[in-house]
Amino acid sequence: MTAAHANRSSCPSLAALYEKFDHPLDQAIASLSEVLLSEEMTNEYFRWAQPLENIFTVRSEKHVHTEIARGCVIFLIFHRMATFPESHRDLNFINRLVADPDFLALFRSFYQIPTDWGLTSLAFHASGTTSFIFKALTKRHPAVALKVLQAPYVALPSLRASTAGYAATYGLHTKHSPHIHDSDALWILMDFVEGPNLSEYMGLLRASVPFLSDTYVSHIASIFHKVADALSYYERLHPPLIHGDLTPFNIIVETEALTPKGIKLIDFGPNYVLKDRIGSRRIFVEAFSRTELYTAPEVLTGQFDASLRSDLFSLGMIGLDLLCKEPLKKEAVGVRLREIWQNPASVGIAQIIEDLIDDNPEHRLLIMDKKSSLRVYHALDRVLQDQVALYKDLVVEGRRTIELKSHARRSFKPDVWQSLANVARILKSQDNPYNTATRLQLVASEMNAAFQALIVTAFVFYTAADIQVRYIPALNGAFQDTLVALIRLFPVHFQVGDVWGNLPGRAVALTFGLIAPRYYANIFAALAVAPVRVANRTLTNIVLRLNSFTYFVPIMTAIVYAPHWWPFCCLAGTLFPALNNFLCWRTARDAWRKSEKVFSVATFHDSETEHFLGMCRDWAILMGLYSVGLGVIGVLLTTGLARDESVYATFVCGINMFKMYRNNCGREAPIVSGNLSRLFFSARRWGNLGDLGVH
Repeated sequence: MTAAHANRSSCPSLAALYEKFDHPLDQAIASLSEVLLSEEMTNEYFRWAQPLENIFTVRSEKHVHTEIARGCVIFLIFHRMATFPESHRDLNFINRLVADPDFLALFRSFYQIPTDWGLTSLAFHASGTTSFIFKALTKRHPAVALKVLQAPYVALPSLRASTAGYAATYGLHTKHSPHIHDSDALWILMDFVEGPNLSEYMGLLRASVPFLSDTYVSHIASIFHKVADALSYYERLHPPLIHGDLTPFNIIVETEALTPKGIKLIDFGPNYVLKDRIGSRRIFVEAFSRTELYTAPEVLTGQFDASLRSDLFSLGMIGLDLLCKEPLKKEAVGVRLREIWQNPASVGIAQIIEDLIDDNPEHRLLIMDKKSSLRVYHALDRVLQDQVALYKDLVVEGRRTIELKSHARRSFKPDVWQSLANVARILKSQDNPYNTATRLQLVASEMNAAFQALIVTAFVFYTAADIQVRYIPALNGAFQDTLVALIRLFPVHFQVGDVWGNLPGRAVALTFGLIAPRYYANIFAALAVAPVRVANRTLTNIVLRLNSFTYFVPIMTAIVYAPHWWPFCCLAGTLFPALNNFLCWRTARDAWRKSEKVFSVATFHDSETEHFLGMCRDWAILMGLYSVGLGVIGVLLTTGLARDESVYATFVCGINMFKMYRNNCGREAPIVSGNLSRLFFSARRWGNLGDLGVH
């Protein structure tokens, strides 16, 4: 006989397990409860029952209490299998256990189910952190949900009291939750709600619909609205009801072909596994991992009981989860936050989420608290739906238009005109406390777009005139005379028709005319520093707006007046961007210093902020050096120490288009704009905290 065979032969069998529970009912239930209180004993007895199929075929008649013993064994097997991780559960086998008459008889006795219910059948539905949920059929209540405590918790006084009082506490107001029929110390009987929980629904949505498509965004916006509406209903009650354990697992989504038609909130009240640190190590770890991400830290640590502000934290984390391509994990919170901050269309959504998920409950909703102390969820939903509408307008509708024209994959890349539309749309939401756009910013964006159009038009007109006069003499005569006369209406320091003499300077001016408006539009158009005490706030705001037009006169001078002056014109045109970069770096750095020790959410951005501030400082230095370099080129060309103007102009055009236009104002623009938005927003939250008398 092999060693392995010997070990299997010596292992206790199912018959020995029957022997353990071969007692009268009360004694058998006491023994079963004792086993289930110990994870080690449960696992050991579960091994005795292998192979599990024997439970349906092996039945010993020698025991006095065969049905009771067998019911206990099936209950133990069920309990262990139902607490497996969801991906490892065999639902078919579990429901075979649940359908067994011996199980049903023991179940009625274990949970003290009233006999007048006429409980006829059960089907396992779900497992919570402290409970099992069954779909039940009774003579009095057909198709109801029966929630029962898991065996390790049936003797816990706090949980028994909460369960017994559930119908009285939460059963009077069930507009957005299942109707509660009755509750006792070990069970709650309520209406059964068809549909997946929010976590399951998001899995189906992610698998069926392209991420952040029109349908995806519409569905998650609808869900958030319905959840906020439900929470607002409970907030308005007297006294208000808080949920206390708001997670995706406690939100049931009623759907029709993936379209959310309604939601139901379930499992109100504290999560006692986390609150009292009860149960075995495995059960606690599993419960902790399921709910840690969505539970406010003060509740998780037991420092405070659940409150309105802890529910707000949970709602913020759920909102962030809805914006994730994959289920959100704790280690990915910072990454996902940075992604939505660095999309110009979702900055408003990022602000709301960041304002909700700070560890300190007093640091949540700092922006809204000043204007909306009542009906928090209603106000929160209103501003979020406003931001979602803006996001859909800028991204989803734009993507749809592109897809109609071409199947090529495109990403959202705001340019001067898109930026103008962005600011205009933001400005429409004057009553949204998160939006800071002003009429001045809209005017600046309009000027920025108009000046870029004028620069491009002037370049095309003057260059075409040179080409006509130089290379198309057949058009000379009245047309040429009119053209030259039109140009000479204004003083000029160039010769009409000198194509190669005028083109280098005009080409450089054109590249700056493309860069400067894009630089302002993609990074600074929607930015403003809130009225708080941070370095250079007023000057930074002034220079931010000046950048929308200070480039225009120097660039136009090089195009329509003196193309050979291009180095000095470009020097003048780059001084303000260099100053702007420096001031934004100083202001952002000061905002970070003031907020990093105050707001815990700042820890998600530590490494990113450190990297960004270094990059922002380098931008200021490099732009200053570039300005000086352009001035040096101008001096060298003017004094005759350098003669190859076209070579220098080509070099500058190359830097402008391949470094600044594509990289600085294109690829890096969302990073710069997103980080400046976030740091300026942190300064604003810090300022509001001061208004509340905290600092």
